[in-house]
Amino acid sequence: MKKIHTDPANWGKIVKKDMAGFLVPPTHPEHEYCIMSLDGKYAMSLSSSTSYKWIANEIKEEAKALLQAWEPPSIDDEIIRNWIYLVLGHFEGCYSMNGGYNQKMDIVRSEKDLGSNNLFGVACIRKYFPSYSPTDDDLWHAYWGWNRTAGQTAAAV
Repeated sequence: MKKIHTDPANWGKIVKKDMAGFLVPPTHPEHEYCIMSLDGKYAMSLSSSTSYKWIANEIKEEAKALLQAWEPPSIDDEIIRNWIYLVLGHFEGCYSMNGGYNQKMDIVRSEKDLGSNNLFGVACIRKYFPSYSPTDDDLWHAYWGWNRTAGQTAAAV
């Protein structure tokens, strides 16, 4: 069988399809777009695509433009407040020893209070809202699972 070379520009395209999970805030472009191969063998988030060398530069630039164009709602917007409670609830009791959020950091579960600024959920929120500082009210309203206020499961947010 003869192997056919395909131009990298044909390896994928940006399509209207939700690739984001609940850890990405509502209104973020990854809830609307992703990169998908033309043959349907892979899909990836806009953020992920920017780090792969085999994704065509034009596609990466388009993904970067979509990400950079995002204007987050006010952190006081009800949909963002609910997202904050969800993220804090999901990571309840999980701490980042260095307060950061990345793939190589250590997540530890601790019974000992390491401070709310070291909560992994706080680090996740700061990825999108860098000046976020958790309040006692945020920690009190944190939940995972069924949101009695909004009447939705966490996965539906």
